[in-house]
Amino acid sequence: MSPTSFIADISLSNPDLMLVSTLQAIPDVSIETIYHAAATASVPSLFYSVRCDGTDRERLENVLADDPSIREATLIDDLGARWIYRMELASNQLLVVPRLVELGAAFLHARSTGEAWTIKTRMPDRETLAEFKSFCDESDIGFELQQLYRTARTGEDGAIGEHGLTAAQREALVTAYERGYFEEPRQASLRDLGEELDVSSTAVSGRLRRGTALLVEELVQPSSQGDTT
Repeated sequence: MSPTSFIADISLSNPDLMLVSTLQAIPDVSIETIYHAAATASVPSLFYSVRCDGTDRERLENVLADDPSIREATLIDDLGARWIYRMELASNQLLVVPRLVELGAAFLHARSTGEAWTIKTRMPDRETLAEFKSFCDESDIGFELQQLYRTARTGEDGAIGEHGLTAAQREALVTAYERGYFEEPRQASLRDLGEELDVSSTAVSGRLRRGTALLVEELVQPSSQGDTT
């Protein structure tokens, strides 16, 4: 039986959302989720990938220290072009993911878009989407539906992420892009990528091949995936 759920890309804006203070203070900062639980006061840690093309890490961390939405930001990994942080949220923080979970939706991914956030979520039905919009309206959160589409794909580990990619496929594609694998001439080999990701070059090749195929199917030929709104 074909699934009845769908993926929604939604832009959310409110000055009290996570890290908006940092987004406002550093215009060139780009932030996206690495792991995001249904954070509450008892589950305070969130993980983000942060990139600042024109800002050094010292300034970024000074701004993060003053961001009222988080209590503490701890550097987990320095990848050169980007940094991975574990962030503990403030106790009075305005959160949307817990409400999504309460409604039966699945949070998949979020990325900063200027001073707002674009989230990707799997909605079980349109009624759930309407309920989430009502929550945003009641919370003074700007809500803009950017894309709505169905997909029946599952990833190699059963988990669907942004554009149907698994976490491993997405990590391989991002790493390849950042290390210049797609440049001409190439600045990194499959072996280089495998060493960074701690997998074989064959595994990297497979993840890049499958991930690229998913992106082409999703973005270049969306009509092949069924209903698109």
